[in-house]
Amino acid sequence: MPALKAFEAAARHMNFKHAATELGLSASAVSHQVRKLEDYLQVPLFKRGYRKVELTADGAAYAADLIRGFHEIRSGTERLLNARRREPFRVSTMPVFAARYLTETIGDFERQNPELDVRWEISHTWRDFDKDDLDVAIRYGTGAWPGLHAERLFNIRGRLACAPSMLDGETPLQKLEDLRHHVWIGVQQAPNSWAEWTEAAGMPDLQPARILWYDTLVGALQAAQTGLGFVLGPDVLFDRHIASGQLVYPFDVVSNSAESYFFVCRPQMRDDPKVKRFRSWLKKQMDA
Repeated sequence: MPALKAFEAAARHMNFKHAATELGLSASAVSHQVRKLEDYLQVPLFKRGYRKVELTADGAAYAADLIRGFHEIRSGTERLLNARRREPFRVSTMPVFAARYLTETIGDFERQNPELDVRWEISHTWRDFDKDDLDVAIRYGTGAWPGLHAERLFNIRGRLACAPSMLDGETPLQKLEDLRHHVWIGVQQAPNSWAEWTEAAGMPDLQPARILWYDTLVGALQAAQTGLGFVLGPDVLFDRHIASGQLVYPFDVVSNSAESYFFVCRPQMRDDPKVKRFRSWLKKQMDA
């Protein structure tokens, strides 16, 4: 390897002295290493003249391969070191929130913060900040999580949505009482949404025909789009489905909820620069 490095440097500089300065050797040591390589290969690599050297045809071809090879080695080493130097930044969020606000823009935050090794955990299961070494999380609830700092991201305006096909048919959904004949596609993480919505509608005793529970709002929305039943949830997470015509609002009733989506972190990390940058970036995505 020393002989290869000596020849590669000498070929790049076309000067043994300059190569010696780069490698921290004497010019005679570089010349000796090049001689060893020539003896091993049984091929002259340099034409030596008075105070100058010149590559032979074989030397020039071999030098091109070595220069390219050493460049790849240096680049690969630098990439590895840079990757190890990047600071891990772990984010946990819920699928429906990620689908609405993050999926199309995740790469933007990573490009704006190349020094961070961003690791996304998208799941409806809450991750433990200590066990999973999280930096920030997006959670749904009341914000009362002991030992954690929680910031409400927006106020929940509960709406009832359904597929357009449910407005017609044998039991068309035209007035509030018609909900008695239809299925509520409920989300287990928001079991109180029906009581809150019917209270806002002034019909607290109203009950659906039956309830079909889903683990996540993502699944509930997909089921509602097929006409299986109606779904309740935050209007900010319904807007794209309404705009595309996949879902409609059959009624103007809006409910307010104590629960919402929260930005969550450890209290001691709330002013950490990377946490503040992510919070700022997230709010811009939500305002877009």
